[in-house]
Amino acid sequence: MRAACARWLPVLSAMLLLAVPAVADTEDEEGELDAREGEARKLIDLFGVYRSMDQWSSMAVTVARPFRAHVPPEVFEALEITLREGYSPPVAREILVQELSSNFDPDAIAPIDWWFGSVLGGRVEQFELAAGTPEGGRLMEAYSRQLAATSLPQDRREAAQRYDRATRKSEALALTLYAMNETIFRAVNDVAPEDRRLPPDQVDAELAKLKSRLPDLFQGFIITQLAYMQKDLSADERLELLMFAESDSAQWFFRNYIKGLDRALASGGERTRDAFRNRVAKQSD
Repeated sequence: MRAACARWLPVLSAMLLLAVPAVADTEDEEGELDAREGEARKLIDLFGVYRSMDQWSSMAVTVARPFRAHVPPEVFEALEITLREGYSPPVAREILVQELSSNFDPDAIAPIDWWFGSVLGGRVEQFELAAGTPEGGRLMEAYSRQLAATSLPQDRREAAQRYDRATRKSEALALTLYAMNETIFRAVNDVAPEDRRLPPDQVDAELAKLKSRLPDLFQGFIITQLAYMQKDLSADERLELLMFAESDSAQWFFRNYIKGLDRALASGGERTRDAFRNRVAKQSD
């Protein structure tokens, strides 16, 4: 036995030596992944994406309100509960972090950090923070009324439209509201009595009409918001803002943000519909 062990010891030693680099490589890879995810979280925070995602649950419930008159109270209550759970901001954030970290571009980080550390980048960040407050909402309403009474100068309108195309703000809002409408519409139709349930092709047709209208509905609102953000900027500052938004670094972020947003919304919709069907089925038992 001792002789046999002696023969195997060199083999075992070699195997252990081979295993050490593999463990080290795994640890390095995990460390690199953690670093990428950390950078992704920081960028999502800098661009204000967390703040918009924090409103998803309440937004989904607001979108569902027109359905209240068409379903029994207990069914609508189940819908509200599952929408809040399905569109949970922490889950959506993690999906977005995964999208950015899996398509990570280390060359994009320094220019984005520099921008948000600059005076103009800081002013834009502060505006984004203020826009989500009640006071910011009131100021936006007042500015909208002012624009309705006058008109937005053409150069500022074009700058706002160009910035919207680069940052994909109206696209993201339309994508979010369409996904929530689709989830609610399909969820309610799933549990409707068979004689009142719409056939799949009719559901698809109704949703297609909604999807075609949404971008135009929200672009005006976004343009007004962006024009308000830029109203105190000089022509040179507006150009600097556009140059950053259209830069390779910013476009890497916005491109992956939209992809991650789409994935997060799809995941939230699936979770909501599954949980809603189960909850309504238990009510029927």
